[in-house]
Amino acid sequence: MAMHESLQRRTLLYALLARLYTYPLDERLMEALAALRLDEAPAELEEALGQMQEVAASFTPAEIEVLRVEATRLFDGPGKPMAPPYASFYLHGRLMGPPAASAYRFYLAHSALPNSDGRVAPDHLALELGFLRYLAARAERAATKGRSDEVEESLRASRKFVEGHLLTWMSSLIKSDAFCDADFLNGDEKFTPT
Repeated sequence: MAMHESLQRRTLLYALLARLYTYPLDERLMEALAALRLDEAPAELEEALGQMQEVAASFTPAEIEVLRVEATRLFDGPGKPMAPPYASFYLHGRLMGPPAASAYRFYLAHSALPNSDGRVAPDHLALELGFLRYLAARAERAATKGRSDEVEESLRASRKFVEGHLLTWMSSLIKSDAFCDADFLNGDEKFTPT
């Protein structure tokens, strides 16, 4: 697979993952999930995608509404969310902790500010995955223009962000009881670095 095509698939995968943790979940998202293909991906990822696609394809519009409600309950509340998708929660037991500031600084260093109107902390999983999508898209554009140094810079930044941010807390979210009980998300853990 050509570098450009690989980066394009990476961009699409991060966009889909970010969208899975963004509200509302809807029929378009389920269709995008069903259409995703991972050529030459490790067998474990293909298996996880197949599991998620099978479940997503079975949803009726009424079931998507139930999923939307359950995702909100799981990640937002009411009251205290069962599985808050924030690094600060898992690393410091509260929201807007040092991981939020660290993620924000990383975004600024790479000229990427999330479009969240300040209502969502910078260490929200959807924003972190969206940032990785941004870096992948930047690498993809650079590859199209033959700028291998910019491709490498974006890939290094992506690797550093995954290792310095996502890997520090994702396993705690994925291992949380509430997350493990969410049937639809069970395949999602294989796509998210742990």
